Amino acid sequence: MGYSICLGVSEKDFDDLLELEETMYDYIFVRHESLIKKDSLLYRMSDFYGDAVILYSELEALVIELDELILCSSDEKLSILLGLIKNICLLGIFQGENMYGFGE
Repeated sequence: MGYSICLGVSEKDFDDLLELEETMYDYIFVRHESLIKKDSLLYRMSDFYGDAVILYSELEALVIELDELILCSSDEKLSILLGLIKNICLLGIFQGENMYGFGE
């Protein structure tokens, strides 16, 4: 099982860009749960079995959230995983697409 992070113009028309294995997903959202604010955009992705939508207009704010977490973290593995998500956000901004998260 994994968590897919995708970009697209709709939930039915998207490109699958990153598949987080369940252990990688848990590393971000379970082990480091205390770092993720409940009112943050990243928190939308914290339900492994729920779908998440980050609209194009919200991606820049998510990049800022991710940058703050990366700067505050002394955990290199966490920083790398958050950096992967950040790169997808930047690609979404460049392409004018929404970001979607789907658990399997």
